[in-house]
Amino acid sequence: GESTLPASLPPVAQPTPRGGPWEPMDAVLRSPDGALALAAAPEDLRWFLAARLGAEDEAGCAVTSVELFGIHRDGFAFGTEDTTCGGAHTVWGITGNRWEYVVQYGDAMPCEYLAQNDIPPGAPRLRCDGDEGVRDY
Repeated sequence: GESTLPASLPPVAQPTPRGGPWEPMDAVLRSPDGALALAAAPEDLRWFLAARLGAEDEAGCAVTSVELFGIHRDGFAFGTEDTTCGGAHTVWGITGNRWEYVVQYGDAMPCEYLAQNDIPPGAPRLRCDGDEGVRDY
């Protein structure tokens, strides 16, 4: 059967930044159950992504799939979100005790913008626009 998602997700503890490497992921999620079954991801991130899949935003765009490229223990995840209105690269992070978007973009973001948002460097497949052109972040 379908999982029943709570109307609001419980508060998420803000991790103490410890740095270190990203954990590469290669997961394509197409349903809430698929997100909840992703054992390699933290439980609070699984619930957040499950709540996103199939949900419509204010503009009426529904999330059809999420591809997860990497997770960082400091409370970040990176991947792509495909919706009925198009797709975008997305960095999610924990802000104010909940997961939400940190950045969402089509083309490479300025590297300094990623750094200003405390996104740890080295995310798998995360590219940004720096002084020398587009590079790995």
